[in-house]
Amino acid sequence: MKMNNIDAFVEKLHHFISTKDPAIIGQILGDGFILHTPRFLRPISDRTHALAILNGIVQVIPDISYHRIWKGDTEVVCEFRGHVRGTDVIAHGIDVFTLGEDGRAIELSVFIRPTKALEAIGLIEDDLVRKALAAAAPAPDKV
Repeated sequence: MKMNNIDAFVEKLHHFISTKDPAIIGQILGDGFILHTPRFLRPISDRTHALAILNGIVQVIPDISYHRIWKGDTEVVCEFRGHVRGTDVIAHGIDVFTLGEDGRAIELSVFIRPTKALEAIGLIEDDLVRKALAAAAPAPDKV
């Protein structure tokens, strides 16, 4: 993978964080994207579910920002911080993105601390994800 793919990915990621534009996150996720989150035992491979979580995180942690970024050949590691909405809890964590040949993310592993941040995020995130999945579901057939 060319280093410019890594730089372009990081630029789009920063743009997503600053604008909270859901279209951007959809553009940077590759085919077969897999999300590993500390909230679930199994990885999330359903694109709609993963998009709901990733688009929701900028609502759950509205002031999220990346403080340090490490770039490898096919991976980007980003340290983040931000206040969990409606609480005095500061979330601190690491996102590890693995990129495919096209420069889009094919895998994301999220690590977060403290436990109170993960719990607070979970309460808010569940509601956001439930609403997003319901909105994305096909309308039932009329009889």
